Amino acid sequence: MLVKSAFALLAFTAFCLVADFLLPVLISIAFSYLLYPIVRTLEKITWGRDRRMPSAVAVLLSFVIFLLFMSAALQILMVPLVTQVNTLTKALPGFAAQVSATMNWFFGPEARAALPANVQALINEALTTAGRNVMALFQDLISSTFRVARSMASMVLVPFLTFYFLKDWRTLKAMAVKVFPYDRQALAEKVLEDIGSMLCTYVDNMLKLCLVAAGCLTVGNYVLGVQYTLVLGLLAMLTELIPLVGSVVGTLVAVFVALLQRPALALQVLIFYLVYYQVDSQVIMPTLVGKAITLHPVLIILSVIIGGKLAGVIGLIFAVPVLAIIKILYGYFWHWGEPLPKEEEKAI
Repeated sequence: MLVKSAFALLAFTAFCLVADFLLPVLISIAFSYLLYPIVRTLEKITWGRDRRMPSAVAVLLSFVIFLLFMSAALQILMVPLVTQVNTLTKALPGFAAQVSATMNWFFGPEARAALPANVQALINEALTTAGRNVMALFQDLISSTFRVARSMASMVLVPFLTFYFLKDWRTLKAMAVKVFPYDRQALAEKVLEDIGSMLCTYVDNMLKLCLVAAGCLTVGNYVLGVQYTLVLGLLAMLTELIPLVGSVVGTLVAVFVALLQRPALALQVLIFYLVYYQVDSQVIMPTLVGKAITLHPVLIILSVIIGGKLAGVIGLIFAVPVLAIIKILYGYFWHWGEPLPKEEEKAI
């Protein structure tokens, strides 16, 4: 147990040290699994005497289809989205003044004077802690942004890596399998197939969840009369990538924007978001994801915390798939060489 724990800790430390360098590779892998269904469909097209489309052509066509889709989406959504972002940016100083006035109304000198001394001390401490946490959050966001900006130079590699991952994935898998001893290559191939199947399912289902969340919450906010619906929809799509924590962040931002319009509207938005995320967790997510990735919520929360600490926003997004890979490796190798329990031996 000690040897296994030390080896697992060493492997995790090595992964953390090279995580920044692996960012283009991780993004390329994500794009590969995103485009793979298109490539697989194109490769099935036949003509003549059962001639199939070459892999390279199918990959290039998948790039073209993806770019055309993104271009159409940008043409439809970019202008109103940029307009709302600019309006929101210009309104931020007014929002800050409104928030300050509200805080002074709740916790101003006149209101505090009527409270007991211990309650006043608690309020002061709470405000100080809240301010410190908000500043820490902004610092983390800024540092994450700069970290991603520093990595942008290597982002030019993403299209090329994605192309070769899609075109030569069978060759690359065979190369990885041949690294292992001959009597372990079948097991290595099975492990890689399980990891690939899990990642493909995860990327496909997360794309569906993000689109559903963006569409439902955008329409819901528009019906309720909330401003900046496209910005909130984009935020909902991005926060859907972060399990558990993302829904809380998206809800708080939407409630805050609605609160600056009317307190009653903020209550309506809060109820709407709570209802949606309950439906999302109980109906939408089980329907789309099913049992493809079965991870305990505690493990998901811990992985998100660790990922955010190590790599900021990128770590939050990639925390769950990395945890799922660790789970697969654990299932295959943690009890390697140990005798089976008597119950399992009887079952066999």
